[in-house]
Amino acid sequence: MNNNQIMGGIMGAVIGDALGVPYEFKERDSFKATGMTSGGYHNQPLGTWSDDSALLLALADGLGQDMGIQEIGNLFVEWRMSGAYTPDGVVFDIGATTNTAICNMANGIYPTDAGLKGVHNNGNGALMRILPIAFKYFDDDFREESVEAVASMTHGHKLSVDCCKIYVEMAADLLRGMDAKEAYQDVCIRFKHGCDRKLKPFLSGKLFTATRDQIDSSGYVLSTLEAAVWCLLHNDNYRDTVLEAVNLGDDTDTTACVVGGLAGILYGYDAIPEHWLEQLRGRDQAEAIAKKLCQ
Repeated sequence: MNNNQIMGGIMGAVIGDALGVPYEFKERDSFKATGMTSGGYHNQPLGTWSDDSALLLALADGLGQDMGIQEIGNLFVEWRMSGAYTPDGVVFDIGATTNTAICNMANGIYPTDAGLKGVHNNGNGALMRILPIAFKYFDDDFREESVEAVASMTHGHKLSVDCCKIYVEMAADLLRGMDAKEAYQDVCIRFKHGCDRKLKPFLSGKLFTATRDQIDSSGYVLSTLEAAVWCLLHNDNYRDTVLEAVNLGDDTDTTACVVGGLAGILYGYDAIPEHWLEQLRGRDQAEAIAKKLCQ
């Protein structure tokens, strides 16, 4: 693991998010994303990241300062209540499960007890922010336990937790020098037993041969994981990978954020187009937080 990978992972996720924000909820093939733009459902300025990156940066900031779960929960509350970790203090696009869990934390419920655990609480709100754990606990047996604790702060159902574990392990594999196919094959073997049964097709290796029209890009956690990994497998550079994710439509910002983190690790910070970084609102804030994980 090196700093180019860490910076690539964090900034790759944030850039992917900002690319996707203007296209969220748009139907596949009703548009063609080629770069940063403004507007869309949320009517945000060009280069604005969403709740995905805000919570990812909050987690990265907490881990970079060696904070515990309670303190990280406080950072989530600070984001929700005052707009911390946003480019301009504006909170938008928060999911219902995440919102309820953070309000629970604000009302004094301990973070690991604040999350929702029902089968209908399997949106991608934990998956979108979980990447920094791969950097903090890269060589640590505590990694899976940490993923479970942090994911459960908002999304405590086994499917959400298992998707987060698989994603973080893929990130760790990429940090070890594996390519995309090797990392996917590794998690298919490693997680073959013991995961939520709905993960069985994903773990069968189906994404090696899946076609675009077989990929769902909704906000369901398993769909987001599958769409992100599919984009990583079927492209060979950062730019094309994240644009592929955005152009799948629907939950464009989160799909691109999730795969942007993996692609940023795989190809490195230097592979992210500089003009996209220049267009990112709050770039200095995001990079300062990423650098804490490099120390």
